[in-house]
Amino acid sequence: MKSLAEKTHAVELLDLLSARILSGNNEPILGYTEVAKMINWTKGANFGCAVGKVTSHLDYACFISGLPMLAVYYVRDANGEVNPRSFGGVWEPYRNEIVDTVSSYQWTQADFDKVRRTLINSNNDSCVILWNEVIKRGNEFIRYNLHRHINKEL
Repeated sequence: MKSLAEKTHAVELLDLLSARILSGNNEPILGYTEVAKMINWTKGANFGCAVGKVTSHLDYACFISGLPMLAVYYVRDANGEVNPRSFGGVWEPYRNEIVDTVSSYQWTQADFDKVRRTLINSNNDSCVILWNEVIKRGNEFIRYNLHRHINKEL
C-alpha cells in the first residue's frame, strides 16, 4: 500500500527535521530531491509528487496534533520558496498564519513525539483522502483545530 510507505517516509522526515531543529538548525531543506537524498530514498524518479505526498502526511499529522505544519515551512522548493500549491482552495486564507506560526514556533521534543504518535496512529489512507476529510468538516473545524495546542492571537 503506497500510503503506508508514504507514512513511513513521513516518519523518517519527521525524525530528520526534529534532529535538525532541536540541534538549532532552522534552515529549510531546499528541494524535494534533497529531501529524498537525506532520508536515503532512492527508488523512483518522480520525487516531486512522491515527496509532496510524504510532506503532506507529515503536515496532516501536525494539524491533527494541533501544532504548526512543519513540512510546509521546513521543506521548500528548490528556489527556497514555500510551495504555493500548499495553499489552494480553503487553505488560502490561512497561508500567512500557517507560515508565520511555524516560522516562529519553538519546537520541543514533546511536540515531535506527539506528531510522531499521531502520524504512526493515523489510518493508511492517502494524504488526499485525509485532507479531504478535514475540508469536508468546514472552515469552522479548520479554524478551531489550526494550531489549537499553542498560544496564539487571532
